[in-house]
Amino acid sequence: MEQIKTMEQMKTMEQTKTMNRRRNRMMASGACIIFFTGFPHVWSIFQPYVMEQAGWSQGQASMCFYLSLAAFVFGNIIGGRMQDGGNPQKVLWNGGLLFSAGILFSAFLITPSPVFFYITYGIMQGFGQGMVYTTIISTAQKWFRDRPGFASGVIVTANGLCGFFLAPVSRSLLAQGGPKLALLLIGLAIAMAWIAGYLFFAVPGQEAEGADAGTADGMEAVVGAGAAVVTEAVSESGSAVVTGSSHKPGSSDETEAAGKRRFAGYRQESENQRQYTSGEMIRTRKFYYLLLTMLFGLLSYFLVSPVSQSYQISLGIPEAAAVSAVMFGSVMNAGMRLALPTLADRIGRVPCIRAVLLLAAAAMAVLGTARSYGATAAVIAVYGCYGGIMGSFPAFTSSIFGIRHTGENYGYVMLGIVIATFAAPGITRLLTGNGLGIQAVFLTGVAFAVLAFVCLTLLERELKKGENTWH
Repeated sequence: MEQIKTMEQMKTMEQTKTMNRRRNRMMASGACIIFFTGFPHVWSIFQPYVMEQAGWSQGQASMCFYLSLAAFVFGNIIGGRMQDGGNPQKVLWNGGLLFSAGILFSAFLITPSPVFFYITYGIMQGFGQGMVYTTIISTAQKWFRDRPGFASGVIVTANGLCGFFLAPVSRSLLAQGGPKLALLLIGLAIAMAWIAGYLFFAVPGQEAEGADAGTADGMEAVVGAGAAVVTEAVSESGSAVVTGSSHKPGSSDETEAAGKRRFAGYRQESENQRQYTSGEMIRTRKFYYLLLTMLFGLLSYFLVSPVSQSYQISLGIPEAAAVSAVMFGSVMNAGMRLALPTLADRIGRVPCIRAVLLLAAAAMAVLGTARSYGATAAVIAVYGCYGGIMGSFPAFTSSIFGIRHTGENYGYVMLGIVIATFAAPGITRLLTGNGLGIQAVFLTGVAFAVLAFVCLTLLERELKKGENTWH
């Protein structure tokens, strides 16, 4: 009897190791393709070259960025609905195909008329990116249900690092061969990352013996510090259908029990938390408070980013220091995308986001009043706050509305990014056009951060009224 028990334990441990390898490969390859979804943010480097070659105006060239961003959000919404419906592999394949083909085709369409370039670089690239992004980020959270903030943080960090690493590569390629060569080579790199991501993509639950991969929402297996393993498959209704545990031969039963207790919170949430569809979500006040928190919270960054370098120089700060601040700010952006949601897994998402909003308000106040290196520190802080919000909201959305439809649901929440992106230039033009300086724009950012804080507080009250959640 003891021998049979030992064999079962060894089999369970081997299955757990296999699952851990699969989810780690999926995360690594997924991060590689997600890295390239930050490519539109490098467009400002391409823009002068494309304008010179095609003869476009500033407005025509800028439209490429805005189209890709808008298409990205709709790709998240539609791709999220498709992959939440049960076919994430197909969504990833089609999204990657659109993404890479859009970049490759655009290399041959730098012509006096921007229409076809808009279709390829703007719509195809952006929509494909959205399909890829929603599939990878929602699947990653399902693999790491006990640490959804960490999982989404890794993915979003990869997106944030794109500008830091791809900007110098793009400059070099543009200087050597122009936009056609740069788009072709980067498009090929995107295609290779897409294929690698597809080959190693895996959905939790599909490898579970005796589990119906078509109906299982997920299986999680985590090995605690040399001991307990808890695996669980969750049915479509949210109730547990398979539960197992094991420990290394010779370890105590107390260790196994500790492993089970560690995931008690996860099981409670899986069984009891309501899984909102997008239609149900948008009929709640929670959705609008969440959307407005993201919108107002991001406006500070979009007000600062276009002028972060030139404003510092206008204060007499050396150009090298101003450039270094922007580069270090990019590092802070990427670091906060991982650090804050990982911390939120432990202490809660609302406290972490609240702290970020307070920091954003303080940084914008410093920018509006400082006349020296205080502005440099504030720029770095604003970049970090942007990363913290972008990293936290995927898991925050899942914790409120459930993980089953998180792909499409987060796509709707991301409308806040689009609104903030389009609103920020209009706010700047409105204030500066009426004789107010850029400092007034920054002080307006303080008001937006405070509004985000208020919306977050209202959201927290709504959460306390509703289902019992961790947050």
